[in-house]
Amino acid sequence: MTVFLTLTTAGSDSGPFNLYSDTNGYAEPPFDTNVFKSSLEAGYTTDAPDGTQTVKVVSTGACINSTYITLVLADCTLAGYVEEITTTTTTTTALPIACGVTSSYSGAQGYPITQFVTLGSDIGVVNYSFDAYTVPDRFIVRWDNNVVIDTGYRGGTDYDFGGANRAAFNADLTSKVDPITLVVYPNLTNYPDDGYPRVTSPGSGTTTFNKNLASPTLAIVDVYAPMSGTAWEFLMSCPEVTTTTTTTTV
Repeated sequence: MTVFLTLTTAGSDSGPFNLYSDTNGYAEPPFDTNVFKSSLEAGYTTDAPDGTQTVKVVSTGACINSTYITLVLADCTLAGYVEEITTTTTTTTALPIACGVTSSYSGAQGYPITQFVTLGSDIGVVNYSFDAYTVPDRFIVRWDNNVVIDTGYRGGTDYDFGGANRAAFNADLTSKVDPITLVVYPNLTNYPDDGYPRVTSPGSGTTTFNKNLASPTLAIVDVYAPMSGTAWEFLMSCPEVTTTTTTTTV
């Protein structure tokens, strides 16, 4: 299948890039290699494995960050002729921040807005505090190619099923792809209430994951913010190293 990919932000030291498909869990080998940064920033067309819904874009040079681009099927149905064309939902990516530093955002939609967090090589429990405030946002943290945190949508009760702002929330999610199930909204199978995720209140919370390896040293935070006028912040701690003290009595 032919896909069209665009990077909205790429650091000066990033690239070239290898491209991986979710059809095999982003496993080696990549389906495309050594793609120039300038090509992805300008808009890059390539052949991905059939059924691809998310592409992992991995920098292979001095910078080894990665990001994900979720594909969206455009409606190109014409009388007497049907053609399937794949376009992209672009990812807004910020420069990496250190653990223990608050990341915050307010403004337009982002699906997702991606933030890399440098955790270093220490091993231990990582605390993750977040606040979506009122307009719903969903925080998904990936480390070592695994989803280690998924907060679901958090925000005000008016956006939950039966709330006064539920219709607006649903409208902004319509035709978007769920980043975990990879199914397009509305999806009554996974969300039988009305086809859309529930919104949990309050918008704030704290959770953890265990960084049990020295590497990788980066965590990826994808914030899914489908509605305009959103605001959120999060703080990811550095790994809390557990020390053991042995007392010997003579």
